[in-house]
Amino acid sequence: MKVIVLQRQSIADIAIQVYGDIRGALEIAIANNMSVTTVLEAGTEIDCPDTTFSPYIQEYVEDIITIRDEELIVCFLDMIEAMHAQ
Repeated sequence: MKVIVLQRQSIADIAIQVYGDIRGALEIAIANNMSVTTVLEAGTEIDCPDTTFSPYIQEYVEDIITIRDEELIVCFLDMIEAMHAQ
């Protein structure tokens, strides 16, 4: 799957967006020859391996992403990231 990086997104954000799980960050970094701390530019295309960590969350996130409202997505990803940090 290919993902276009949105403004202020990190590899961790994309992992949560695509997989519903922060563990996907390492998979994404390896697939794109990057570090998990690489600063991404908006508009960059990122390859995401076909992996599932959390099917329920991943399905929910995919439904939200179809909205394509950049501000909603950024807010939602920040919320999920905060939940994973607890």
